[in-house]
Amino acid sequence: PEGPPRREKADAEEARRREKVDREAGKEKDKIEKEVQREREKLETAAGKERERVEKEGAKEREKVEKDAAKEKDKEEKEVLRKAAAIEREKKNEKDKAVRAAEREKGNEERKKKRAEEAAAAQLAKAEESLSGQWLHGVHPRVPDATQDPPAAGAQALLL
Repeated sequence: PEGPPRREKADAEEARRREKVDREAGKEKDKIEKEVQREREKLETAAGKERERVEKEGAKEREKVEKDAAKEKDKEEKEVLRKAAAIEREKKNEKDKAVRAAEREKGNEERKKKRAEEAAAAQLAKAEESLSGQWLHGVHPRVPDATQDPPAAGAQALLL
C-alpha cells in the first residue's frame, strides 16, 4: 500500500531526476552552442583570410595589368619618338643632299668661270703675241708705255 508519503517521495525523486536531466541537457546544449560558436568563428576567420587572399591576388593582377599597360604605352611612345627621329634624320639628309648639290653646282660654275677666264687669258696672250709680231714687222707701230691697247683692255676686262 502506497500512501501519500511514498508518492510524494516518488514525485520528489522524479522531479530531482528531471532537474538532473534538464541540467545535463542544458550543459550539453551549452557545450554544443560553444562548439557551434567556435566553428562559426573558425569559418569566419577562414572566410576573412580567403577574402584577403583573393583581394591581394586581385590587387596583384590589377598592378600587373597596369604595369603592362604602362609598358605598352611607353613602347608606343618610344615608337612614335623613333619614327619622329627617323623623319628628322630623313629631312636632314635631304637638306644635306640639297646643300651638297648646291655646292657641287657652285663648284661647276666656278670651274666654268675659271675655264672661261683661262680661255680669255689664252686668247689675250695669243692676241698680244699676234700684236707683238705685227709690231716687230712694222705693221702696227706701237709705243711701249704703260697703257694697253684697246683689244688687250677688252680681254683684260673679261678677267675681272
